[in-house]
Amino acid sequence: MKLFFSQSGLPEPVTRSYLSEWVKPLFPETRHSIYGLDPKDLEYCKEQSDADAFLLPFTWNYYLERGYIQDALALIEEYSQWNKPIYTWVGGDHFYKIPEGDFILFRHNGYQSMRRKNEHAYPVIIQDPLEYLNLPGIKILQKDAKPKIGFCGLADKNWIEGSLREVKASMFRLVNLIRKPYLDLTHPISGTRLRRDVLKLLSDSKEIDADWLIYQRLEDLIDAVKTGNPDIHDFETSIFTGKYITPLVENYLEDLDLV
Repeated sequence: MKLFFSQSGLPEPVTRSYLSEWVKPLFPETRHSIYGLDPKDLEYCKEQSDADAFLLPFTWNYYLERGYIQDALALIEEYSQWNKPIYTWVGGDHFYKIPEGDFILFRHNGYQSMRRKNEHAYPVIIQDPLEYLNLPGIKILQKDAKPKIGFCGLADKNWIEGSLREVKASMFRLVNLIRKPYLDLTHPISGTRLRRDVLKLLSDSKEIDADWLIYQRLEDLIDAVKTGNPDIHDFETSIFTGKYITPLVENYLEDLDLV
């Protein structure tokens, strides 16, 4: 697929987390292999007239957080003259106040009951880990007639846990009404409560086999893994705690974004 996106004003040292998903394999140089892509899957097209589709180069997060929303709308208006699909992205757990328009919106999370026109789930591009890890302990099982779904992680087990987390979510909304006016705080914030509701729906379904291992505290999850393999002493839990096993040098994360 031939894609066009404006490189005018795109800085060379750019925070890659703000790049739209299909721009990443193409800018600042092509890097299809690390995404498990064939070069013909996504091609940068220099001429707008030859493009199959157009991309907003940055996610809506960038345009809204940096105050460049008019730049995004100007690009969409420019692309619209070609009557081709215009793909845009927004990331993260929170809802952003994205303007209406004649473009396709991909997002990380969403609710079927609240979907807007031309809104779809985020098609993240990753290399298949089963292909490149090549671990002997991984077994690819044959498919059964009834699908099986497993889950191991953090989720609320009861309404008390959910209520406590809802209080925290309410505090977040109050603080960010002023700090982050570009967020739409009327939408539910996905998290452990939503996870509990989804797991219950799946558990009650007769169409699938479900197997859950639910923890309410990170410490419980770590203790369970240690029981299964006492040789493991350190755990990478930075996604929950923000603390990294490997000490970070100054500006490490900022430099990593430029890679």
